[in-house]
Amino acid sequence: MAEDWQTIRARAIIEGRKPAESISAADAALPQAAQPQAASEAGVADPSNLALGLGLGAVAALAALAWYTLPMPRLFARPGEDRSLLAPADPVALLHQRKAFAGDATAAADLGELYLQGGGNILPDLQIARRYLKMAADGGHAQGMLRLGDLYAAEGNFDEAVKWWDKSAAKDNATAMIKLGEAFAIGRGVARDRDLSLRWFERAFNAGDDNIKRIAANAIQQLRGN
Repeated sequence: MAEDWQTIRARAIIEGRKPAESISAADAALPQAAQPQAASEAGVADPSNLALGLGLGAVAALAALAWYTLPMPRLFARPGEDRSLLAPADPVALLHQRKAFAGDATAAADLGELYLQGGGNILPDLQIARRYLKMAADGGHAQGMLRLGDLYAAEGNFDEAVKWWDKSAAKDNATAMIKLGEAFAIGRGVARDRDLSLRWFERAFNAGDDNIKRIAANAIQQLRGN
């Protein structure tokens, strides 16, 4: 059964707690049945409209909670402002944003990918994608490193792309190994080096899934002239 808006708001309003603690505290705070006017009295964004748009209990409550704990979300940036600091229009992205700014590298990588591709209520935005992918990469996330490298490559900055692919490959990301094999094969971002190219493709073959193995095997065959 769908929760009414007062119950959803009761889950969302966790007074006296830090944002990072709020989600885990939501269930315990529900019996307090916070009054409907509490959000406006606290001077923060009312979470009920977002929650009502979702319709169902737990998902709605968590989205409302994330909305509540963000500092007064706005949809449009001021001149010169970093757009990645704004609250996403998509409620799932909003939850990922809270996790990302709390240090969750996987959430940051997922957000970066979402802003690269677009989806739901999120339009592609390379500036925001770069911010979150860099956040993920700095947090040691191999896929975040890979995709940050891909973004640099798409912009023609192959030196920077190779740097991030190399970091990702060091964490056993087989796709990054393929990218490095290709870079050394054609001399893009690095000096052309057939032996290093072969070495990266061989590492990718040993580390990757069936699709990676197929790509690596074809590349190895071509480099060896067979």
